[in-house]
Amino acid sequence: MQILGRLFGFKAKSRLTEGYAASYFLMSMREAAANSWTALDQFLESGDGSSLLDDDDRTVLEPHYLIACTSVEAQAIPILFPSAQALRIRQWVIDLIRESAGEQAVAEFSAYDEAWQEALQYLPYRDRAPRLPTPDQAVAERMLREWLGKDSALAALAVASSFPTGLWKILKEGCVFIEGGPTAHLKETPELG
Repeated sequence: MQILGRLFGFKAKSRLTEGYAASYFLMSMREAAANSWTALDQFLESGDGSSLLDDDDRTVLEPHYLIACTSVEAQAIPILFPSAQALRIRQWVIDLIRESAGEQAVAEFSAYDEAWQEALQYLPYRDRAPRLPTPDQAVAERMLREWLGKDSALAALAVASSFPTGLWKILKEGCVFIEGGPTAHLKETPELG
């Protein structure tokens, strides 16, 4: 197979267990969220966004931003994978969040998921009611309301537009997923962009 891959210019896909993929996703999301938080913070520091969130607000939001980003990106799982596999992968993500950050983080992840799903229901009506939030804006609004007590559509838009996306798509394109936990069989470490 690798010989054919070299001849025709494609690389054999890495094999990852679903649990390892969930773990890899969370590690990658931590890095992606930190980078996008830095970009958001720089935007807010510039003259353009300084009135949206002050320094204290940003200090409060930073740890919750990672959970919100993770919840937004997890919405891709049921789109990219068959339903039974998607349920297993999502459960691995939740279990690993619980293991590393506790029940409060899982509850927060679930609350952002609910905000996404609720906004998704109203998406077809946005042309008649443009003030309805998109699903990613709904997650940002919920985060701002919950942790700052603020209702700012502009701040929610800035936060929502900074959410990193596409990690699951990259993983799916570069890997074949097999059942198993985060420490189970792994063949080749994925080299993903």
